[in-house]
Amino acid sequence: MKRRNFLIFSALSGLGLALTSHQFLAQRTLAVVSCPQGEKKRSQPLFRFVAVGDVGLGNDGQYEVAQAMNCYLQQNAYPFVLLTGDNIYNNGEIEKISAVFEKPYQALLDRDVRFYAVLGNHDIRTNNGEDEIRYSGFNMNGRYYTFAQDPVQFFAIDTNGNGEYPIFVIRQCKPLCIFARNNRELAQNVYPIR
Repeated sequence: MKRRNFLIFSALSGLGLALTSHQFLAQRTLAVVSCPQGEKKRSQPLFRFVAVGDVGLGNDGQYEVAQAMNCYLQQNAYPFVLLTGDNIYNNGEIEKISAVFEKPYQALLDRDVRFYAVLGNHDIRTNNGEDEIRYSGFNMNGRYYTFAQDPVQFFAIDTNGNGEYPIFVIRQCKPLCIFARNNRELAQNVYPIR
């Protein structure tokens, strides 16, 4: 299985989305033709979110994943998507943002789904990722930032090794910046901190 397919499958399967029996349009549009009807869950989670990475190609595969995310949203509302890096291939060129982000995810953006991004190694190749940090659609409040979705506090951390880790990372995310303080704080990053 290719790395990209594995990442896509892992992110969506963790949310209980069956990627079979989807019908996608031949054109690059997110109008829903048919979404599989899943069984209704008896218990509701505290909240849902979707996480995807290595998405910034603007190719058919990205449109198919966006379509699956839209289908899932129709059955299981979620307020945001975590973008775990490599948001714009090949080199983080912000002029590609329409083709690799706004168009593929237009249906989600129209339904007020927010995206929170971190920088991947491809994203920092142009202007050290500063253009992506300033892009409002990625909701990045700097290279390192945090946001809350009750009852979870998320920490977004640039782990590319091109900067110092801020003090809140050291205080809040020890030892590995994955889970902290009663397993209610999650870290979103591309590479594990060692």
